[in-house]
Amino acid sequence: MFDRQGRLWVGTFGGGLALMTGRDADGKARFRHFGVAQGMPHANVCSLQMDGEGVIWAGTDDGLARIDPQTLEIRAVRRADGSALVDYFVGASAATSAGEALFGSKGGLTVVRPGTLPAWRFAAPVVITDLRVGGQPYPVGRLRQDAPLVLTPETDSLAVEFAALDYTSPGRNLYAYQLEGYESGWVKADVTRRLALYSNLPPGNYTLRLRGSNRDGLWTERELALPLRVTPAWYQRLWVRLLATGLLVLAVVVVVRWRTRYLRRRQAELEHQIADRTADLRAANDRLLHLATTDPLTACANRRHFMERAQDMVALANRHGTPLTLAILDLDDFKRVNDTHGHPGGDAVLAAAGRMIASHVRGTDLVGRIGGEEFALVMPHTAAQGARLLADRVRQAIGDNCVPIEGGGAIRITASLGLAELRHGEGLDDLYARADAALYRAKEAGRNRVEMIQSAG
Repeated sequence: MFDRQGRLWVGTFGGGLALMTGRDADGKARFRHFGVAQGMPHANVCSLQMDGEGVIWAGTDDGLARIDPQTLEIRAVRRADGSALVDYFVGASAATSAGEALFGSKGGLTVVRPGTLPAWRFAAPVVITDLRVGGQPYPVGRLRQDAPLVLTPETDSLAVEFAALDYTSPGRNLYAYQLEGYESGWVKADVTRRLALYSNLPPGNYTLRLRGSNRDGLWTERELALPLRVTPAWYQRLWVRLLATGLLVLAVVVVVRWRTRYLRRRQAELEHQIADRTADLRAANDRLLHLATTDPLTACANRRHFMERAQDMVALANRHGTPLTLAILDLDDFKRVNDTHGHPGGDAVLAAAGRMIASHVRGTDLVGRIGGEEFALVMPHTAAQGARLLADRVRQAIGDNCVPIEGGGAIRITASLGLAELRHGEGLDDLYARADAALYRAKEAGRNRVEMIQSAG
């Protein structure tokens, strides 16, 4: 179809809509493509028609699409907009003398009259539909804007479910939340699980902000604000800490004096023998535990220990509904290092990589070497956004550092990472497979990059 500007529009089966924008130096046509990611309701375009105002309309396998010829903005038109038919026939379209666009489908005929599709500007109110404090229901009616909701050490968890009251097409509503004073940006919430969940927050004052949109993505101007105050536990108070420090000092003094008198009553030789045997036994147990759980080259967890702990961490995240992200890191072109510098050079690179990964993670994260040049990282209580930032810092640290080798010289190497955020109810094997697929995607895309398999909606 040609529009009023003489531009060629082409509908495809599976490839969406294409607009011819010109020709290159060899005379080959150039096209701009519009698919589902650009707003098309479906990638199968069955027919094209232009109404009396020059607006482009496309019938697809899942509703109509309206394309503004000036801005090229695409709007999907379905039942919520007044179009009850969705599955249109191939080539079944026409235009009337009045400028109406006609589209035939299984259920009948859709007539599009120019200028009759208004923008959906309804500002959907945002409300809290369920509130739980310490795992117990909390009446929403008791909330007050001038008085914060108090979380005590006994009730240190908060779960807030919220909704935007646009019922015309609720599956298209958007949601986000932010805990001011704790998070630096908005966190997107899935339309099927609109839940803000927090636990073990540090003592202080916060504001939980909730926002939602209507079916066309128009955000409500005023988000819902819930003030919070987290009170400290008794052991977190200053006077308790000072008292505990004083008692500890006093206990140390008493124990030292008592031990001194005790040692004087005992034979020095026997005491030294007992101490030596105890130290030897403890050191032997520590060495055995270290050998059983640690990779000797990189000081990271070995594969068996990593898989056991990762399995427990995934089960815990599923049980509590907290986020968790798995990253798999692979050193790029590692065979080249072994071929060029031998196994001593390769071992030096692996050891340096293990140190750099460990220096960028938290104490609650789990780092393991699971293959020759492959590492894995489990980040509990970490969603996709935070995990991607950490993974990129690790990638940059490895790429920016040169590893010195014996005999002089240094080796520079890069790393590729694949990330996958845990889906609710998912096991470690499936999570690992998605992270591995993301790593493969990073390798295929040129290495030295971070790729992610997003969580399902």
